[in-house]
Amino acid sequence: MVEKDLLKTLVDSIQRLDESQVNGSVKMAIDQGVAITRLINEGLTAGLRKLGERFERGEVFLPELMKGAMIVQQNMKELETHIEKDEIQTKGKFMIGTVANDIHDVGKNIVATVFSASGYEVTDLGIDVSTETFVAKVKEKKPQILGLSSLLTTTMTNQRVVIEALEAEGLRKDLKIIVGGAPASPAWAEKIDADAYAEDAFSGLREAEKFLG
Repeated sequence: MVEKDLLKTLVDSIQRLDESQVNGSVKMAIDQGVAITRLINEGLTAGLRKLGERFERGEVFLPELMKGAMIVQQNMKELETHIEKDEIQTKGKFMIGTVANDIHDVGKNIVATVFSASGYEVTDLGIDVSTETFVAKVKEKKPQILGLSSLLTTTMTNQRVVIEALEAEGLRKDLKIIVGGAPASPAWAEKIDADAYAEDAFSGLREAEKFLG
């Protein structure tokens, strides 16, 4: 199959959530010597982006988005064995966690999966993450972008606590912070000195790409 047609088939099969077709197309592309960078950017990532756009328009729903993201992520792992010879570099380091006293993780998990499938090195700190852990992990991993998730009005103030702690430790200069979750908003992000608010995984991805150029 011609390379261009193969990539189009891959993008289309992601829209159909056809896991078998996606897996087969990736294998065929590798066998035909398609550049791994092109396979990721014009195949997997492009397909996931289109699925995300359909989600934002209400054409597909959360379960479909989650399935599509997982299919893409699984194939990204398959491509890891080919990364060295193609010298692919990650787009950047992204860290995410749900703030202290909040145990919601569905939205956070989708964001982590979408960022990973889009070529970012992702560190997922999990749920109910203490401020001290956020500070320690930022020092250790040195991410360029940090996502702070909160699903409750009673815990969203911990987003501000984390930002203030990072500022106190001198860690804000090279770190962009995106806040998200049901009670968050652009006004809240501005109030607590976050760099951006993300309504969902794909708006967060767009903000990240603005920050990293």
